[in-house]
Amino acid sequence: MKFWELHSHCRAEPELLRRVADNPEWAQFADWFDQCDVLIAGCRRDILDLELPDELCGHVLSHSKITYIVSADGWMRRGGSDLPGERITALEAFNRYGGWLLEEVNEFGSCHISKRR
Repeated sequence: MKFWELHSHCRAEPELLRRVADNPEWAQFADWFDQCDVLIAGCRRDILDLELPDELCGHVLSHSKITYIVSADGWMRRGGSDLPGERITALEAFNRYGGWLLEEVNEFGSCHISKRR
Protein backbone atom coordinates (compact mmCIF):
# COMPACT_ATOMS: atom_id res chain seq x y z
CA MET A 1 0.00 0.00 0.00
CA LYS A 2 1.37 3.38 -0.95
CA PHE A 3 1.81 6.18 1.57
CA TRP A 4 -0.90 8.32 -0.07
CA GLU A 5 -3.34 5.38 -0.20
CA LEU A 6 -3.11 4.78 3.56
CA HIS A 7 -3.44 8.50 4.20
CA SER A 8 -6.48 8.60 1.94
CA HIS A 9 -8.07 5.61 3.68
CA CYS A 10 -7.64 7.35 7.03
CA ARG A 11 -9.45 10.54 5.97
CA ALA A 12 -12.58 9.27 7.71
CA GLU A 13 -10.58 8.05 10.72
CA PRO A 14 -7.58 10.41 11.02
CA GLU A 15 -6.79 9.16 14.53
CA LEU A 16 -5.63 5.87 12.98
CA LEU A 17 -2.49 7.51 11.62
CA ARG A 18 -1.27 8.02 15.20
CA ARG A 19 -0.91 4.21 15.31
CA VAL A 20 2.17 4.54 13.09
CA ALA A 21 4.02 5.89 16.12
CA ASP A 22 3.35 2.61 18.00
CA ASN A 23 6.50 1.13 16.49
CA PRO A 24 9.80 3.07 16.79
CA GLU A 25 10.94 1.53 13.49
CA TRP A 26 8.20 3.54 11.77
CA ALA A 27 9.25 6.92 13.21
CA GLN A 28 10.10 8.38 9.79
CA PHE A 29 6.67 7.43 8.46
CA ALA A 30 5.00 8.97 11.51
CA ASP A 31 6.87 12.23 10.86
CA TRP A 32 5.78 12.18 7.23
CA PHE A 33 2.13 11.59 8.14
CA ASP A 34 2.35 14.59 10.49
CA GLN A 35 3.61 16.67 7.53
CA CYS A 36 1.30 15.21 4.90
CA ASP A 37 -0.24 18.55 3.86
CA VAL A 38 3.26 19.91 3.17
CA LEU A 39 4.23 16.77 1.23
CA ILE A 40 1.10 17.01 -0.91
CA ALA A 41 1.56 20.74 -1.53
CA GLY A 42 5.19 20.11 -2.49
CA CYS A 43 4.24 17.22 -4.80
CA ARG A 44 6.70 14.93 -3.00
CA ARG A 45 5.96 11.90 -5.18
CA ASP A 46 9.07 10.16 -3.81
CA ILE A 47 7.30 9.93 -0.45
CA LEU A 48 3.65 9.92 -1.50
CA ASP A 49 4.16 6.95 -3.85
CA LEU A 50 6.39 5.03 -1.44
CA GLU A 51 5.22 1.46 -0.73
CA LEU A 52 4.75 1.15 3.02
CA PRO A 53 5.63 -2.01 4.93
CA ASP A 54 2.67 -4.42 5.03
CA GLU A 55 3.10 -4.75 8.79
CA LEU A 56 2.61 -0.98 9.23
CA CYS A 57 -0.49 -0.93 7.02
CA GLY A 58 -1.93 -3.97 8.75
CA HIS A 59 -1.35 -2.43 12.17
CA VAL A 60 -3.14 0.79 11.21
CA LEU A 61 -5.99 -0.91 9.33
CA SER A 62 -6.59 -3.40 12.16
CA HIS A 63 -8.01 -0.49 14.16
CA SER A 64 -10.29 0.78 11.37
CA LYS A 65 -14.03 0.62 11.89
CA ILE A 66 -14.69 0.88 8.15
CA THR A 67 -16.16 -2.29 6.67
CA TYR A 68 -16.71 -3.57 3.17
CA ILE A 69 -19.10 -5.92 1.42
CA VAL A 70 -17.87 -8.44 -1.14
CA SER A 71 -20.74 -9.57 -3.36
CA ALA A 72 -21.08 -12.99 -4.95
CA ASP A 73 -20.55 -11.41 -8.38
CA GLY A 74 -17.13 -10.03 -7.42
CA TRP A 75 -17.80 -6.42 -6.42
CA MET A 76 -16.44 -4.84 -3.29
CA ARG A 77 -18.36 -1.93 -1.80
CA ARG A 78 -18.22 0.14 1.36
CA GLY A 79 -20.16 -1.46 4.20
CA GLY A 80 -22.99 0.22 6.00
CA SER A 81 -25.78 -0.89 3.69
CA ASP A 82 -28.11 -3.86 3.52
CA LEU A 83 -26.58 -5.16 0.31
CA PRO A 84 -26.05 -8.91 0.27
CA GLY A 85 -22.54 -10.27 0.50
CA GLU A 86 -19.71 -11.10 2.83
CA ARG A 87 -18.90 -8.38 5.33
CA ILE A 88 -15.17 -7.88 5.85
CA THR A 89 -12.98 -5.45 7.78
CA ALA A 90 -10.52 -3.00 6.27
CA LEU A 91 -7.69 -5.28 7.36
CA GLU A 92 -9.27 -8.31 5.68
CA ALA A 93 -9.80 -6.29 2.50
CA PHE A 94 -6.18 -5.14 2.54
CA ASN A 95 -4.86 -8.66 3.13
CA ARG A 96 -7.00 -10.16 0.38
CA TYR A 97 -6.96 -7.47 -2.28
CA GLY A 98 -4.35 -4.85 -1.40
CA GLY A 99 -4.35 -1.15 -0.71
CA TRP A 100 -5.07 -0.20 -4.29
CA LEU A 101 -8.51 -1.84 -4.24
CA LEU A 102 -9.31 -0.25 -0.89
CA GLU A 103 -8.55 3.14 -2.39
CA GLU A 104 -10.71 2.46 -5.46
CA VAL A 105 -13.68 1.47 -3.31
CA ASN A 106 -13.22 4.42 -0.96
CA GLU A 107 -12.96 6.83 -3.90
CA PHE A 108 -15.66 5.48 -6.20
CA GLY A 109 -17.93 3.50 -3.87
CA SER A 110 -17.28 0.13 -5.48
CA CYS A 111 -14.80 -1.77 -7.61
CA HIS A 112 -14.84 -5.13 -9.32
CA ILE A 113 -12.24 -7.33 -7.73
CA SER A 114 -10.96 -8.54 -11.10
CA LYS A 115 -9.74 -4.99 -11.81
CA ARG A 116 -7.24 -5.12 -8.99
CA ARG A 117 -3.56 -4.76 -9.76
